[in-house]
Amino acid sequence: MNYDVEKLLKIKQELNRVTDLLNTAILAFEQELKTIGIGVPVTVKISDEVFLKYGKFGDSWRVMASYTNADNNEITLPLVECTRTIRLHGYKHRMELLPHLEAAAESLTKRMEKALEC
Repeated sequence: MNYDVEKLLKIKQELNRVTDLLNTAILAFEQELKTIGIGVPVTVKISDEVFLKYGKFGDSWRVMASYTNADNNEITLPLVECTRTIRLHGYKHRMELLPHLEAAAESLTKRMEKALEC
């Protein structure tokens, strides 16, 4: 079989170009959440295998994905460091984090206010 190596190189270049755009968009969304500054972790199930999360990763608040790998180990990584397929899937569902963040922040606020009434 003969493969057109030049065509593969062009495909790779285009794939890398759009991957860079996706990474930029993910990081921009992450920055928006950091700017809002609601330091409340949330998790949203976006498929049978993948959960989209917002929470602490190391010292930073990050948008992350959790999934089970082929060895049946749970992996949690910043979304921008996941496979392209998981990045794309997570990015498409990113707005689902917002109502969960709102609800979690409101719930935590009420619980804290109640605890302070003592």
